[in-house]
Amino acid sequence: MSRIQTWSLLLVLSAGSLEAWWFYNNPKPTTESPMETTTVNGTTPSAVLIKEGKEEGNLSQVGEEILKVATGIRKFVDDWDPTATAWTTSGGLTRRVEAATPNITDKTEESGVSLHQLIGDPPPDSITKVSGRVGEPAYRFTLAASSGQPARGHVPSPFYRDFTLIFNIKPSTPAASILFSITDSSQKLMYIGVKLSTVQSGHQKIQFFYTEPDSEASYEAASFNVPSLVNKWTLFALSVNDEQLRFYQECDTDPQVVRFERSPDPMDLDTGSGIFVGQAGGADPDKFEGEIAELKLVGDPQAFQHYCDYDGYPDEGSGDGGSGEADRKQKGNTVM
Repeated sequence: MSRIQTWSLLLVLSAGSLEAWWFYNNPKPTTESPMETTTVNGTTPSAVLIKEGKEEGNLSQVGEEILKVATGIRKFVDDWDPTATAWTTSGGLTRRVEAATPNITDKTEESGVSLHQLIGDPPPDSITKVSGRVGEPAYRFTLAASSGQPARGHVPSPFYRDFTLIFNIKPSTPAASILFSITDSSQKLMYIGVKLSTVQSGHQKIQFFYTEPDSEASYEAASFNVPSLVNKWTLFALSVNDEQLRFYQECDTDPQVVRFERSPDPMDLDTGSGIFVGQAGGADPDKFEGEIAELKLVGDPQAFQHYCDYDGYPDEGSGDGGSGEADRKQKGNTVM
């Protein structure tokens, strides 16, 4: 019985502080005076005092076993990877996924800025809501339309190095007009701008402006010659990737590509920079007249390919609802 009590006491002490046993090399022997025992019915009780030598040996043996247990525990702790698992609220064990929460900028680059965000929903009284190519919401712009907002409330500064602009428009006039712009605080120039030129001999240009900060005037970086877009719906995109500009029309798989010069420095936007739909404030007087069903700015040069994979893309090939280019849509990725 005394041996059981000794084991229990030692286990309790080891559970309370295992570290104490690392330094217990040679416990000091104790001297006990013999206890007087009595005989009951000619027999000696089993609970007798353990002699000094045997007690010391038992303690040494117990210490060795505790060291073995402690060594096993330490090895288990060393081998356990604390980043591999985490307890869930349901009490189970699950694998931890690192970096599961993207930052806000990543979300903005992925989702982009839409037409509704840029003009407001509902839009101003000067912009009328109508039906688009296949009945989707669209908005009619006139010379009285107003749509300017602070740019840095919608896009980052520095501005995206690579990005895509997507348009679905139906101009109502052959005159030159601004489709989209980001201006400096004084509205002297367009950092980013997309403009339709005047229709001449049945054709017009889609002009892309990319102006470095501290420039004296808006800079036309590239342009693409297209048949007149007047009075017909046209879907197109401009995608900037490094020093290349790609022009996609109606999800064509073979875009026109041009190179343009740009600084390797980031484009920092002024605190008072403006972002406009259908105009450029004081940076350009030519305002858009017609209807816009889609205008999207995404910080991803591949965004238009993803857009064309969407099964809601309008399948209109000709007539009043289409531009005649839909027959050239990408067959491999587009759901018709």
